[in-house]
Amino acid sequence: MIPGISLLVYLTGTTGGYDTTALGYVICSIIFLFSIFQHNLFDTLDLAREYVVENMTNGIIVLGSSEQFLHANAPAKALFPEITERHPEELIQKLLSWAEEKDYRFIDSHVYTCHTCNIYANEIVRGKMITIDDVTIHYNYTKELEQAVNEKTQQLEQTQHAVISSFANLIEARDGITGEHVKRTSAYVGIITYALKENGYYTDILTDRYIKALINAAPLHDIGKIAIPDSILRKPGKLTDNEYDIIKQHAKLGAEIIEDLIDEAGPEYYLIIARNMALYHHEKWDGSGYPTGMAGDEIPLCARIMAISDVYDALISNRSYKKSFPIEEAVAIIKEGAGKHFDPIITKVFIDSIDEIAKVNLID
Repeated sequence: MIPGISLLVYLTGTTGGYDTTALGYVICSIIFLFSIFQHNLFDTLDLAREYVVENMTNGIIVLGSSEQFLHANAPAKALFPEITERHPEELIQKLLSWAEEKDYRFIDSHVYTCHTCNIYANEIVRGKMITIDDVTIHYNYTKELEQAVNEKTQQLEQTQHAVISSFANLIEARDGITGEHVKRTSAYVGIITYALKENGYYTDILTDRYIKALINAAPLHDIGKIAIPDSILRKPGKLTDNEYDIIKQHAKLGAEIIEDLIDEAGPEYYLIIARNMALYHHEKWDGSGYPTGMAGDEIPLCARIMAISDVYDALISNRSYKKSFPIEEAVAIIKEGAGKHFDPIITKVFIDSIDEIAKVNLID
């Protein structure tokens, strides 16, 4: 075409008598060669892209602007052979839903995740790409790491609990009480707490985390006794008013000791519960307890549960100042204290659970 135009220009005399036909051939040849080069270049790039996509380990599915199926690479076809069927719309919708849920799927002993991204051209969405990633190695490594961390955490918690229990036993021994008191009261707390939850009471507070921390913190309820003189703790007879005032200080002293632990170790959840339990477990439902005279629901739940557990164990145990009560008589005293000394709901659950609670004493 260009040589013809050159000849026409020559014949009309607009070139000043010069023959431009040869120049036209040269220009035509250059354009022709450039076209071939350009075609080969884009063909090579297309082949490279196809090679990369087809040899990826991840599945790739390409959708059009209306989410119609356009292409799937080999890994995607291997995972979902039905993608090549005549109407794969149902599968595509399942994959899109999977991508929104962002969860793991298990296929042939492998673990996969699914993601989507839009395909743009000139800032206009032209389609969508679904990527199915094989994350088996990462998933297994994460699970192994989680298991190792959980095992280590469990070991630390067991060690921590053993140290706390041993320390609590030493404190109770100063009071002339065996370490079984710590074990029994912790067991009562556990039984009452689970029974409260099973019966639908205080479910907003009694989470699994709270219950676990409550049971672990129970041995520390009398930690303040470490600061009370032996002459008062071990006195076989009735305490004087002054001595009783001194022994009542163990609630505040225990809270202060645990607060020091919190300052040193940080606000561990069970330590916060332990602090409340130590400080308030001698408070009474009607406000006549100590050290603050707190009443009703103002008293932390952990302390209300410990209050009934502690009193019950004191009633059925021999102490330096009294003989043990039979279980039936101890239960009658607890029942009489409902709404006065004890939370009425906790008292009801305690009485309903007495058979299981009594088994704790049989084990001892």
